[in-house]
Amino acid sequence: MIQSRFGAQGNVELTVPTTGGGLAHYWRNHDDPAMPWYGPYPFGSGANYSEATLTQTNFGDPGNLEVVAESADTLEFFWRDCGPSFTWNGPYEVETGASHRDPLPTPPRCWRQPGAVQLRSPPRRNPTSPPRHRE
Repeated sequence: MIQSRFGAQGNVELTVPTTGGGLAHYWRNHDDPAMPWYGPYPFGSGANYSEATLTQTNFGDPGNLEVVAESADTLEFFWRDCGPSFTWNGPYEVETGASHRDPLPTPPRCWRQPGAVQLRSPPRRNPTSPPRHRE
């Protein structure tokens, strides 16, 4: 869950795995005094995800939402444009052989270049495994 730059006060954005497979996006409107939640807006159907992490980049205005989700031993990437269609795109494979039980950390915002995102992931539990660095 993050506070995004959508809306005058910044909406709350949440992405979670669904029990039927895929992911769902929810958002809370902080510009409305009642602060209602909207969603679910499903995307990423066809895979069972165990966890997901969400961030907002500086690509576009006010910035795309980006998600990395784990399905079995694969990390997959999705992004949602910042409007006007607000369409989810993906999945795009980030890495296979990534099975672990540690939570996925939130990718930090990287303001050096538009759209740049860094993803940190815990190392594999087997110390003889190759490093999980990918550019």
